[in-house]
Amino acid sequence: PQKENTMEFSAAYQALNLRAVLTAAAVSYFFMALWYSPFVFGERWTKASHLTGRKLKKMNVYVLYGITFTMNLIAAFVLGMFLTAQPGLKHGAIAGFGAGFFWVGMFMFIIYTFERRPLPLYFIDGGYAACAFTIMGAILGGWNSFF
Repeated sequence: PQKENTMEFSAAYQALNLRAVLTAAAVSYFFMALWYSPFVFGERWTKASHLTGRKLKKMNVYVLYGITFTMNLIAAFVLGMFLTAQPGLKHGAIAGFGAGFFWVGMFMFIIYTFERRPLPLYFIDGGYAACAFTIMGAILGGWNSFF
């Protein structure tokens, strides 16, 4: 049984399209920039998270952006591993939504509840997770249909 699991992982890794992973991570990264921009939820997120301009300006944005892209890359890689068995745009989008909303979103809700974070903050952050994973899943699942 151990050897079979290793072979399945190896097959999933070999079937993974690294260009699709990189594209999914980059698109998710830029989607995040739009989602948290002043044009969409930036001001509401700043208010709900209690991160004022001063606190935000003290942070090293290059480190934050680098870490953020790396985490997007890891998330896209792992989601891509799950999607190699059943590729397709529709399946990828549905699986991505499921991962973002039900796995990430539900655990975020548990954490936000215990930390007594405001509900609007959960909807902004959880909404981002659900949308970002849906986008990543669609790209990863549908890559071979378009490229």
